[in-house]
Amino acid sequence: MNKLVAVVIGLGVCALSNHAAAQALDMSAMKREITIMENIIKASVATDKGASLRRINGRYLLNQGITFDLDSKLFNTSRGSWASAFADRNFDFNFDFDFSELDAQAAAEEAQEISKQAIESVRELAERMRDLAENERDIEHDIRSLEREKRDLEFERRNAEKDTLTELEKRKNELEQQVKALEKQKDQLKDEQHNLKTQTQKNKQQQQQQWAEQRTKSLQLIQQTLVTTLCDYGAGLKSLPDNERVNFTLSRAGEENQDLILVFEKKDIQSCVMGKIKAQQLLTKASVYSF
Repeated sequence: MNKLVAVVIGLGVCALSNHAAAQALDMSAMKREITIMENIIKASVATDKGASLRRINGRYLLNQGITFDLDSKLFNTSRGSWASAFADRNFDFNFDFDFSELDAQAAAEEAQEISKQAIESVRELAERMRDLAENERDIEHDIRSLEREKRDLEFERRNAEKDTLTELEKRKNELEQQVKALEKQKDQLKDEQHNLKTQTQKNKQQQQQQWAEQRTKSLQLIQQTLVTTLCDYGAGLKSLPDNERVNFTLSRAGEENQDLILVFEKKDIQSCVMGKIKAQQLLTKASVYSF
């Protein structure tokens, strides 16, 4: 009984403490600052061609910090998961890259070009495969027609007079040669179909690698934008307590198509705002994980 009373009292104290902490914060100011930061992030991302946000939503969690949920078309998974892209590139989330080498517009244009080339390649191969399939059906139809004519000739030979037998035999030989020629064409078509399938698989692997590389650049691009925004405008989050954090949840950008979480300490953001560290250093200080 005494233990139960102690637990109830403890919970009551925690509740009162949290209520007092919430009252100590100006929630109206917090909401206003979060909304302003949402708009700044939208505007910052919009300047990077091809990196528009589908959705951004910020909220405050008491004693934890501000969380922004982002969903960008850069995180499109229609060409495969981000996890597979990172696996192909041995991407280990250490974010050791030079921002100065990352050209946002060039990255977006490269993605568009890769997409255009991939679609054109698939279209051309599909058309060629259809043509080969149609040719094979035509050849098989011709072979069946010749085989029927051969059977008719065999029937005529059994009942033919001697003077017509030689001509029928000649026609039979011609038909056999035509069948052999068609069979040869058919074999050649099968070889070409096999080569096309091999080429298609090779192209698929190349395109997957290209998409993996582009996804890596895209993820770097969105993170560059976020840390640069924090360094330039993080001072606007005045209501956030100094011992709390700013979190970003990037929808479907993590391993195995999970969300990618980035957690920044406010003290590190302040250091970047004051010029003590650069944006790249701020990113290396972040806690990053998939969930």
